[in-house]
Amino acid sequence: QTGGRPRTHLHTLLAALLLCLAVAGCAGAKAAGDPPHASSPNILLILADDLGWSDLGAYGSEISTPSLDRLAREGMRLTNMHAHVACSPSRAMLLTGVESHRTGFGTMAGDGPPELKDPPGYETRLNFRVVTIADMLRRAGYRTYITGKWDMGVPDEYTPDKRGFDRSWVLLNGSADHFEQVAAMEGVEPAYRMDGRPVTLPDDFYSSRDYTDRMLEFV
Repeated sequence: QTGGRPRTHLHTLLAALLLCLAVAGCAGAKAAGDPPHASSPNILLILADDLGWSDLGAYGSEISTPSLDRLAREGMRLTNMHAHVACSPSRAMLLTGVESHRTGFGTMAGDGPPELKDPPGYETRLNFRVVTIADMLRRAGYRTYITGKWDMGVPDEYTPDKRGFDRSWVLLNGSADHFEQVAAMEGVEPAYRMDGRPVTLPDDFYSSRDYTDRMLEFV
């Protein structure tokens, strides 16, 4: 700990990915460039690393999660789903709707044996053989925003602004301190980007709060 504050990875319940696919009024046009339809919903999707489905009150947990329970009541609940055992492949599948090997995330970076380093399906970058939900919905008239952990590829060509997001404020790689721009895992220097441009964290940064506040600004 430093100054009484826990130094934790972003592989936690509190901070991972906050994705908003939103429009003014609402959207969902039939072709790129068409005006949005008023009947199409705004979409707010929150992904929390290492959160089991039964950890939410809406699904029977003894843990109090009133805000998320309210979202469940007012939104759509999923009761039949498939997930990966690791965070990056899960995020890749959620962003694309296809099995993780097709996205390039057969496993997490650093987790596979040497013979699985960089062959097709194990690049550990969101490859360009797949299309993201942000790309598809933007073509349908939606405005797309993302904040939080990205971890879908660090090179510039893989950042969210290149994969269908109009606005983005993200931690590019998979681990960082919740309070400071310092490494939380050996050899992983945190890189933050605003709309693809490098940024430095403010002195009063706290990951979960700042990701949420930035998303509210975008919306």
